[in-house]
Amino acid sequence: LDIKNLVGTQILFKQNSSFTLEKMASKMGKKITIQKNTFCGRENVPKTNKNVIHVVDIAYMLAHEKAIVKKYSLRGQAVRMK
Repeated sequence: LDIKNLVGTQILFKQNSSFTLEKMASKMGKKITIQKNTFCGRENVPKTNKNVIHVVDIAYMLAHEKAIVKKYSLRGQAVRMK
């Protein structure tokens, strides 16, 4: 189980981050795919990436930001899976 906690645009702005919400979500989607494939098959871990669960916590984001995160994180995963 891996839990990702994302922040909204207000926090990114307050932190002077160079990331946009779209860039952050896409990067996270790519990392999820990499992590699933990197750690599977080793001793005492899941045998396949289908047995790995990633939870993306977007509970405290605004509704329109949640839609952006979902869209771009799925795009990021699709790019890595090709």
